[in-house]
Amino acid sequence: MFNNDELNGKWKEIKGEITKKWGEIKDNDLETTKGNAESLVGLIQQKMGLKKEEVQKHLADVATTWRAKGKETVSKVADSANSKIDDAKNRLKN
Repeated sequence: MFNNDELNGKWKEIKGEITKKWGEIKDNDLETTKGNAESLVGLIQQKMGLKKEEVQKHLADVATTWRAKGKETVSKVADSANSKIDDAKNRLKN
């Protein structure tokens, strides 16, 4: 699941995922949680009548997907930077 730092860093995206999955939950409902993971789970439980474990599993799945995408992006940026460094080194040698 998301930790509080991730919630605060990706709040807009997370809100979008939640409202896509559970359309009955509105932005103003989500704002009451102030980016707190436990409050967010409690809100979704209350509004949707779900078990805590169900909510946590969905949020964990979303977090896992986002973390994987983030690692992929970082890897691409690093590869690009390394390529540019290699190009610069080669130009300096000539």
